[in-house]
Amino acid sequence: MKLLKHRISAHLFQNFREFLVRNFDFDTANQAVPTYLLDQIEIAAANFAEGEAIRLIDRESLLAIKDALEMSYTDGITAITEAYLQPDDSITGKFIDKVNPKITKRLEFKLTDEELSYILVNDRELANFSEEDWLDFAAATKPKNCKKGIPCGGSCIAASKQCRISSLAQQTSNKKAIATAQENTKSLNKTPDTVLTIKAGIEKVDAKYKVKLSALEAQRNEKIKQIDQAFHLPLKDFEKVMDDFRKADKKYSDLIEKAELEKGKLIVKELKKTYEQPRMQQHHGMSEAEDMWSVKIGNTSFHGTEEFSADHTLVKTVSALLQQKDLPAHFIDSTKNVFFSKQLNKDDHYWQVKYNNPTHISGATGGDRNIVFYNTQNGSRIDEYIHETGHNFATKKYGGVDPPKLSDYGKAIKSPHPSEYGRKSKAEDFAETARMYFLDPKRLKEDAPERYHVFEKMMKDENYAG
Repeated sequence: MKLLKHRISAHLFQNFREFLVRNFDFDTANQAVPTYLLDQIEIAAANFAEGEAIRLIDRESLLAIKDALEMSYTDGITAITEAYLQPDDSITGKFIDKVNPKITKRLEFKLTDEELSYILVNDRELANFSEEDWLDFAAATKPKNCKKGIPCGGSCIAASKQCRISSLAQQTSNKKAIATAQENTKSLNKTPDTVLTIKAGIEKVDAKYKVKLSALEAQRNEKIKQIDQAFHLPLKDFEKVMDDFRKADKKYSDLIEKAELEKGKLIVKELKKTYEQPRMQQHHGMSEAEDMWSVKIGNTSFHGTEEFSADHTLVKTVSALLQQKDLPAHFIDSTKNVFFSKQLNKDDHYWQVKYNNPTHISGATGGDRNIVFYNTQNGSRIDEYIHETGHNFATKKYGGVDPPKLSDYGKAIKSPHPSEYGRKSKAEDFAETARMYFLDPKRLKEDAPERYHVFEKMMKDENYAG
């Protein structure tokens, strides 16, 4: 599913009218902007501006940034949900101030050597709360200086205003935060290549179990043949053949599970070398922030809740990902962060209406170079991972999730997609092609050869425009 997340300010709406109509089938003349479409333009702008920005997830950098922010934002910060060290050595990101159980202020900030600036991004949402909603404001754990506005140094400003502080004390605190972030990101280039280490370990596990698995698979296949030949037998004899098959199948499945668990333990051991302590994260359709630990593999950071163990869905997904053949780095690197949330997608209703499917429940969302998995359970999510990375790759390639009509891929859409889900939109068409190219290539090549050949060329040639 493609991601439509941020807010678009009112004075920019008219400028992007054609964008909304073209990309989201949105009638700007006759519809009010739904919450899920607010500030989609900002995603594209942020992705374009971010360039080679480095996401800051280490505790020391985040605490230094928090100290700098609270020099001027004196009401107290609940969590920094995102922070990036930019190529120009500025730091940009987002933070939240949870006023009470109902009300949360969400702000975006930029921190440079010379200045701190921040702005409230959900001012329209806050304006809808009644006086009763604000009643327990004074009972918050920290004393608050501003009610419906935001603190800016020693005063309060309107919720729609941007705070900009360039005092000497603020500059000193900013420089300390930037220096801390610069120092802590130096080590990123020294991190061992966990991908190669884990892949080598997986190959050893496969070699260890190969002979025995082959023998058990042969026994299982033999039992399947016996079933085909046993339909004419008396019921009692047929049940014995089925029982023999179930026993052979269980032995085979148990050994596969044992091998996968061994791979999982290896992955946990290696990824713990990159482990970062939990911090609050809230992205895409998450209705509230969750405390998530982080690990990194290659150029992608993975964030999860609950115990970090070999049977965690994050570990199983990473295992399946690394065992998938022929995944080019320029495709995988389209995804920067992967979040495994326990929540359902709060925007499911939007997609139920858009796709005319009242039972639709999101498994994951992507499109802004990140992925959020919802309702996280045990088991690999590799199908959804590749699908959502398809959205992220489209954003990286085209600047948005929809392939342009005049692009080679746009021209290749000459018939309905072989995947039913791929028929919902151009964005889903592209993402499903990505999924099928890696997981069901024969069917894609037979049923949609034009799509297959264009996507294959994109996978083989990083510079091909597609």
